Amino acid sequence: MCPKELRAKIAKGEFTRPTAGECPGYIQMNMVALPRVYAKEFEAFARENSKAIPVLEVIEEGHVSKLLAPGANILNEIPKYNILREGVLVETVTDITPYYTPDLVFFLIGCSFSFETALIENGMPLRHVDEQKNVAMYRTNIALKPVGGFSGEMVVSMRPIKKRKSCRCVCGDQSFS
Repeated sequence: MCPKELRAKIAKGEFTRPTAGECPGYIQMNMVALPRVYAKEFEAFARENSKAIPVLEVIEEGHVSKLLAPGANILNEIPKYNILREGVLVETVTDITPYYTPDLVFFLIGCSFSFETALIENGMPLRHVDEQKNVAMYRTNIALKPVGGFSGEMVVSMRPIKKRKSCRCVCGDQSFS
């Protein structure tokens, strides 16, 4: 199914699980929403740590994507939203319309699900996709470069792949396993 069809199912409450394995070949994103007062500082933090937090689109007015998912209402077209207060998870919901205020700035950031199509197409089954679960994620001890009030450690995702399924890379006349 295409992303627009998936977002329609999400908005109707018909799809609430992780999107891994859905819409092969399309970019997948995560979203961060912050009051405008924190937005520039967060954007600077993300740019300083672009490998960990690649910013793909910033929505400063309203709640509709204009660039990557034109017309997408990001208040109810994402399967689940984690609500944090002072860095603590307080609630997980499927619609953030009640939380919306005009001073929110939305950051659409890269998601590791985007490269999974290439793995699957090259014969590497992914357990979390087959089981329709989220990918395993781990907080490392690799510090991100702090900016203002934003700091933290890099989070990585892991996909177990059997050694016999690992890819063989070929570069010119050299091949590596």
